[in-house]
Amino acid sequence: MSDDNNTVDSVTEFRSLISLWDNDREPDSLAETLTRLSEIIEKEVNDYYKLDPDPYDGLQPDEQNIEFSGSAWNQLATEIDELFIEKVIDLYILGTDRSSPILPLGIRLLYNLIPTSYGFTFEGDATREAGSLLEKLIAIANEAESGDTKYYVLALLGSSAECPYSNAQYHSVLERLACSSLREMQSFKSKFASELGRSEERPFAHFGAANDDASETSSVRTCKSQSEQCSQSSSRSLPTKTPSGKGQKRSSTGPNGGSRKKARRGSPPPQPPASKCKNAPQESHVGESSNSWVDISPLLTGTYFTSPLTDTMKQRLLLQFLVPLAEYQELLTMFLEEDSLGLVDFYLKINLHKDIRLTFEALRFLSGLLCHRRLAAKFVIDGIPKLLAVARPSVAATAVSMCLYYIACCKDVFERACGQLPHSTLRDMCSYMLWLLECSHETGRYHATMFFTEVFNFRCLLELFDEMDGLRRLINLIATLDTFRSFQTDSPPTGAALPGSQPDLGHQINHVPHARRRSIGSSHDGTETSDSNRQAIKQCCFALKSYFGMHLAIKTDQIRRAARITPLCLPHQGTRAAELTVSTQLKNMLFLLEHAAPKSSWHVVEQFQKQNGLVLLLQICFLAREWRNCAFRAETLKSAVDVIACITAYPKHQDLLSALVPVPHIPDELEEDPTHRLVDKVTGFRIVLNLAEGIAVTEADVQKAALRVIINCVCGAKGVQFSGLYGDEVYWANRHGKQAAYQPSTQHDDTLKKMCTAVRHNNGLQILLSLAVTKVPPQEADLIRTLACVALYGICLDEGVKQIISKMPLFSQSLLEIAMREPPVAADKKLSHDRFCEAGSVLLDKVVGKQNLPFPIASGARTSDELRRAEIVAQTRISWDSKELLCLIHEHLLTSGLHKASKALFEEADLASYHALNRTAPITIVPKPLVSTPRLSVKVREPGEPMEITRLPPATPAYLPLSTPTQRIDFPRHDSTATHQTSPENNPCTTPVAKQRVNSATPEVFSSVKRQSRLGRGAGVAVQSESASAAGSSMAHTPFTPASAIAPTHATWKMPPPSTGRTLNNIVESYLESQHSKCLRPIVFCPPFSLREQHKCPEPLCRKTAPLSIANRLLLRKVYSPHGGMEGKSFSRKFIHSRFRPVATYQDSNLDRDTFFTSVCFSPDRHFFYVGTNKGEVRQHDPTSADFQSPAQTFYCHDSAIATLDMSHDCRMLLTTVSWGSPGGSLWVPAQDEDGISKLMDFEDEIYCEFTKTNQDMVIGTVSERATIYDIGTCRKIRTLYDSKFANDYVMNMATSSYHNDQIILNDGTLWDLRQESPIHKFDKFNANMAGGFHPNCLEIIINCEVWDLRTWNLLQTVPALDQCFKWFNNARDVMYTSAFTSVHEDRSITMSTQIKTVDAIDYQTIATLDVKKKVGDVAIDPKDQYIAVIENGSGFMSESGVCKLYEVGMPREPDQEDEENSDDNEDDDDEDDEDDDENDDEVIFDDILNAFGDQGEEGDGYNSDQSDMYSTTSGSDDMD
Repeated sequence: MSDDNNTVDSVTEFRSLISLWDNDREPDSLAETLTRLSEIIEKEVNDYYKLDPDPYDGLQPDEQNIEFSGSAWNQLATEIDELFIEKVIDLYILGTDRSSPILPLGIRLLYNLIPTSYGFTFEGDATREAGSLLEKLIAIANEAESGDTKYYVLALLGSSAECPYSNAQYHSVLERLACSSLREMQSFKSKFASELGRSEERPFAHFGAANDDASETSSVRTCKSQSEQCSQSSSRSLPTKTPSGKGQKRSSTGPNGGSRKKARRGSPPPQPPASKCKNAPQESHVGESSNSWVDISPLLTGTYFTSPLTDTMKQRLLLQFLVPLAEYQELLTMFLEEDSLGLVDFYLKINLHKDIRLTFEALRFLSGLLCHRRLAAKFVIDGIPKLLAVARPSVAATAVSMCLYYIACCKDVFERACGQLPHSTLRDMCSYMLWLLECSHETGRYHATMFFTEVFNFRCLLELFDEMDGLRRLINLIATLDTFRSFQTDSPPTGAALPGSQPDLGHQINHVPHARRRSIGSSHDGTETSDSNRQAIKQCCFALKSYFGMHLAIKTDQIRRAARITPLCLPHQGTRAAELTVSTQLKNMLFLLEHAAPKSSWHVVEQFQKQNGLVLLLQICFLAREWRNCAFRAETLKSAVDVIACITAYPKHQDLLSALVPVPHIPDELEEDPTHRLVDKVTGFRIVLNLAEGIAVTEADVQKAALRVIINCVCGAKGVQFSGLYGDEVYWANRHGKQAAYQPSTQHDDTLKKMCTAVRHNNGLQILLSLAVTKVPPQEADLIRTLACVALYGICLDEGVKQIISKMPLFSQSLLEIAMREPPVAADKKLSHDRFCEAGSVLLDKVVGKQNLPFPIASGARTSDELRRAEIVAQTRISWDSKELLCLIHEHLLTSGLHKASKALFEEADLASYHALNRTAPITIVPKPLVSTPRLSVKVREPGEPMEITRLPPATPAYLPLSTPTQRIDFPRHDSTATHQTSPENNPCTTPVAKQRVNSATPEVFSSVKRQSRLGRGAGVAVQSESASAAGSSMAHTPFTPASAIAPTHATWKMPPPSTGRTLNNIVESYLESQHSKCLRPIVFCPPFSLREQHKCPEPLCRKTAPLSIANRLLLRKVYSPHGGMEGKSFSRKFIHSRFRPVATYQDSNLDRDTFFTSVCFSPDRHFFYVGTNKGEVRQHDPTSADFQSPAQTFYCHDSAIATLDMSHDCRMLLTTVSWGSPGGSLWVPAQDEDGISKLMDFEDEIYCEFTKTNQDMVIGTVSERATIYDIGTCRKIRTLYDSKFANDYVMNMATSSYHNDQIILNDGTLWDLRQESPIHKFDKFNANMAGGFHPNCLEIIINCEVWDLRTWNLLQTVPALDQCFKWFNNARDVMYTSAFTSVHEDRSITMSTQIKTVDAIDYQTIATLDVKKKVGDVAIDPKDQYIAVIENGSGFMSESGVCKLYEVGMPREPDQEDEENSDDNEDDDDEDDEDDDENDDEVIFDDILNAFGDQGEEGDGYNSDQSDMYSTTSGSDDMD
């Protein structure tokens, strides 16, 4: 009978027995039914074992795995549900007496059913009291007369021991049963040992003997090929178990010798055996036999029969009970006393029991015991060779992987093993785990990968791993997953993408057995990675991180020793583990960046790249972003990025990230056919930068790791000064240590420039600028900002980049300084914020050169204009008249009462001649008697001793007041006030002095004789310092008061020695420099500054500058033609375009609420204007018609809403695009008569179309990031503009041509020339939406709010008013209308704001804002710039109230119009003075202005007054505001 018939018969019989059991429950027939149900299950499980499934996967049905989905057991297991199991428990276990013969049958059936259940537990449910089943099972297990039923019960209790509830409540009972089970297993061991001596030689006995032979353990035997075994097995096909563990289509013979074909739906034809693969691991101890599969299967996959119970099956059931108990610390003493390790050692000898499943259960039990350090240390020396002797391939080999992994987790135990075991054993262990890594079950691969993750810190294991080509096998574990092969087979994975890489993965994948290649990832559905594949990817990333971390430490140690630098503390013996922390790895990367030779290569990275390892890591980073709700997504991404960081620490390998990487295409939600492109190609930098951006993946650890990769590439050795800011606290102290000097290298600098260019091309500037001021996540925000500043510093080494980012708001609007002055984002992250402030200061010094500025960074936010002025001030030479300074000192001495000193200064400096030359007179101070001025007594001190000053009581005045007092000066008050008077005889001349009141907080000591100006606050501060300095210096040299005037005092204090760092010249220079910095327009070359008068640089004024008043400008037109003076044209332009008057409103004439307007355009001849509707109609309106509301013609063009309309210059062609549907756009030829409209060509896939600007013989279509050029004459596609290296992926990309050359195209932020194959230039991306367009002056490109120079590619300026705005230029090309968008809908429709701004296209100043009160749908400008048409929607695009409203430009609103209250908001602030002029109300003057501009129509600056009322439907007043 065929296998398919067996499957059908088993399932059919099972269903019939269930039906019979439901209908007939007589005791006689019931026993037979339960027995037959168990036999069917056991038979199918036994056959299922022959398929070699993963032994750790259980027996649950798996529909996704094509390997086993068609098996008989899988179909049978689906018939078993939870309800059936509950019925068996309630009826035949809980509802049956212990003496009933049905109870053993029910327990046996329950044991067979439990493995098929996903969610069944023994905790109880709503229909059964908790613990009732366990209590009965425990009672049965404790009965001595229970017989074989006890073993079923113990196995069931083993599964319940994993439940915390049952373990806590029945802990003592389980411990007692475990002890009795161990003793019973000891009796079985003795029984087997006694029978071994009497038994005859059995088949395959040599297999067990080989396990006992130590020399044969380390030998490698090669399996014979499947074809050779087939020839040796005569008429039977007896394939050897392949090393893959599963997935191989096999044939086996049944008991009668008939061939059985395994039923698997969609299985491929038989593949060549694994032994034919070159270099494939073919180690096996059982593959040299030509016996039947029936004889060999117990040694490979095991059997499953529970009736009658054999001794081996009883021991398997006992081990299943002990496995979950082995990990408990409370049972350690019992396991030691009962010699559990001895039992395991016995079960590892398969020649004694001939059951590989018994060995597998024993290894599961051993893995639990190895969790105890004491047992692991006792087992490791003698036990590892025995583990390596376990047969492979077999199910037991999978359990060996778990045991060795648990040993590796205990570092001290594994160090003992590495130090005491011979090198040959270590080699065999590495070989065994590498075999498991490539050819075992999924669980075996998983634990083998984790084993290598733990042991890579041991240098001896790392060297063995490299010697046995382990890196290739580890990479193949990932490369053979369907997740990656699905898009690597369609196109070469690297091709010319990565230097040094192979063109295909076939040469690596062919080293893996075909069954292994097909089985891995077989559950992948083609769009999402399965959980098992994700687990494999995660563990491989962990292993690679550990592998490269150790190699990085070794490489750093080698370079340190070669350079005679103190090496790292790596163990000299390779048998000890190296302690590699995160900080150590960062330190090693910094060291390599600084000391690695640019031309040298890293052998490990080269081998890794030959296997396309970097491509796989980047693909993992790309795919893992889509792992939604995956608990280990962040860990996987961080490990992968950390490996990339280690690779990029070597300068030669940094350019690998700039190559293209094939990734699966993720379809857009708006794509109609998402399968049109299965594979995309992006650069590695694009993937890393997307992770750093933190949008798709919000974990801070991933962002920091990605930023470190960018820093490695763009900073290199020049970023070593940031070692303290690199992201770990250990470097905060280390950065102040001694660093080796950076030796510039031309090749290294070229690599850095190449990396900076690659970062720019992948929109890295936008991401880094946003991260420099980010505040999320709060706990890591400061550290992320620090790393972003370091990366920006590296990119700013390129002068072009520095010029660009200096114009960005981060610096031009001082956003970085504001963030630095703010408190830490997280209150407990003060240290991280300090690092950010330091990194930001270094970045500011690099970009704007603040170290040369005359003011500190913390003095306030500085705009770009202030920075420019500060640079001028810094370059200005400050000079002043020294005699003027001496005069001020003379006056200060007089005010201080130092008359002798002032007189000496006056005579020695010859100040009399200075006063005579400048026609000024010296100041005369008339003092008043002292009232209570405190006196100070200075004690003579020794050199180096601080000055000691004693406060004395007021002294008697030494001079008397005059009878004729002059003006007095009030001095600053301290403890008391004092007034001094001086006799006029003490001075050469006397002059009244203006009264001054000096405040102690803000003193103003000096005053001008002529009182022309007063010193500012800055002067006061400077003079106060000067006064304090002069007073302090005069204290020590002034004669003391006579001793008779001295009274005792108790207040003493010590004055520190005077500072010599500041001089009077420095103080005066700082004071004058601060005055110069306040000038609005400072100049470099200034005349000598005056110390008495406030400095002010001259303002540039011109006699011919036009006045602000429109009337005055008109009067001056005859003098200063044509615009009334300089800048008159600009003033008039701003005046005209700040006034808008609504003149007409167009809507559907039939008042059909289902029809509304969506787009509008004017005809170039001004005869008509066209509006598009939501129903695909294009209506032609004649504004001069009496019935202007009714369309002159209606063209039925599309079935969906018209999104845009564009008319050619000759009015012969009309271009339309729609919001959705196909075709996306069409070109029409409208007829001037009643013939309607005819279609010229369609643009199927385009979502936006426009004519070229000059000749209009081509149409540019845009969809996503691609632009297509169509020739109108031939109606054919000319060229598609797209390059993945230069893609910016703007949301609203609208390709457009230049105003002077149709061959120059701007698409997706990249400039193209149709005469060249490659793009001309890619502009840096600083926003996600607006792709930009050309300025009509043909010298600039405006992308969002950035204005770029086409000649130098420099960023000229940023205009915040243009941010996220659509732009329409008028026909004079000197004004643009803008409207900001608010959202983009799923159908690609756009909702804009309710405001329209007019911006001067010359200086980019905002002129006015027109608030239409409704959402703006579209804007069109009259060819003569006299009118604008606006589509106004009530609640956004496609609303039911879309109308077209016409506004007249330059005319004020009428008083009775509904929007009159907001008319003042539309006035420009620059024209506020116009409202005060009565002449502006003159109607004749305004008409004259219009006529004047009409005369200048040739210059493109005016309007034609003959057609001024062409679109007017009502006569409006021309009065001006």
